[in-house]
Amino acid sequence: MMLRAGRFKKWREGRGGAFYPPLDSAFCIRVAWRFMPKILWKTARVREVVVHGLEKLEAIKGQRAVVTPNHPTNLDPLILFELSRQIGEPFNYLASRESFSLPLLGWLMQKCGAYSIMRGTVDRAAIKTTRSLLVGGRKIVMFPEGLTYGQNVTLMPFHEGVVQFGFWALEDLVKSGSPGP
Repeated sequence: MMLRAGRFKKWREGRGGAFYPPLDSAFCIRVAWRFMPKILWKTARVREVVVHGLEKLEAIKGQRAVVTPNHPTNLDPLILFELSRQIGEPFNYLASRESFSLPLLGWLMQKCGAYSIMRGTVDRAAIKTTRSLLVGGRKIVMFPEGLTYGQNVTLMPFHEGVVQFGFWALEDLVKSGSPGP
């Protein structure tokens, strides 16, 4: 047992300041999609996720977008993953760096499209990755409030960077000569 704890501590120390890039794996995403209804039931007794306006997301399937839901609970990332399953299109997810602190969970999150950002700083790796993913036509999920707060009907102030990512991606598209939606 001491050996495992020692390895875990070494992994955390070695990765503490590291950027966790998305390591999208079609296989891992398909497996997670397959089990997502069961995971939602086991973790939060959620039987069904009904999305009003799903046709709007289906209409832009295959196009780049920044998806900015509010974030009242820790269950929200799973709900957004379920949303991606419902429309049959994988998303990428911007997540706080501390979300990757457990090795197995962090690895699985990366395989399902999540990548890290260091909140409250200029995280150049996260900025570069987000711009690149958007220019490449991906959908990025960002929780603009930056934290959970337990109130579904009230919005916290948005972080400025969330909107800025979209504008930077548009600038990159214009520079490349292929502006798109």
